[in-house]
Amino acid sequence: MKIINESGLDLTEIEGLLKDFYPYAQDTLQFDQTPTIKFVSDPENSANVLGKTAYYDPNSQEVAVFVDNRHPKDILRSISHELVHHRQNCQGKFTEMPNLGEGYAQENEFLREMEKEAYLEGNMCFRDWEDGYKQKLQENRGNEMKNLTEEQIRSIIREKLRSFLTEDQDFFKEGKEVIKESKLLNPKTKEEPKEPKGAKKDFLEGIYINKSQEVAKKFTKKFIKK
Repeated sequence: MKIINESGLDLTEIEGLLKDFYPYAQDTLQFDQTPTIKFVSDPENSANVLGKTAYYDPNSQEVAVFVDNRHPKDILRSISHELVHHRQNCQGKFTEMPNLGEGYAQENEFLREMEKEAYLEGNMCFRDWEDGYKQKLQENRGNEMKNLTEEQIRSIIREKLRSFLTEDQDFFKEGKEVIKESKLLNPKTKEEPKEPKGAKKDFLEGIYINKSQEVAKKFTKKFIKK
């Protein structure tokens, strides 16, 4: 596979994923000739809600993918679709192609079947690779954690906590406001209730957090995401 980036954008992450996806797609779709994958930019096309996402040139065996303002997964999915057309070309199905005018997928039964094949097999090929790739990442992370010493784990936790404290000062301020608002006035005396039972002083900010309140859940979710 040859990758050409003509877009002027940094697509390092997508190219890295493509290098893992391509061998899987070649093995799954079973094509025996090497295509060129070209990333292109077209601001005018990207501004069109119904603009093109990608196309395949059977003469040059080139897949061109428009990359402006698109999610990486969407770009890879388009490549998977066009690789099915590449396989069709390798099978000789493009030898006697009729004219590709507007509505060809609705008016020409042969081309309609070609598109059905590309949509079904292209999407499923990408989906199967994606699920396998995610599982592989999880297994690798699990193996890495198993090999860590106790001191290395503690170091990671300390670094996470340091990053959390440095980057999320606004979150603590927000947490204070949520706690303040959660202390509802006593309906009879109109006074703030005493410190809720089971609360403890949080060492990070010196604020009281009732672990049964929503702010505790919010705090936990925020920390886990880090």
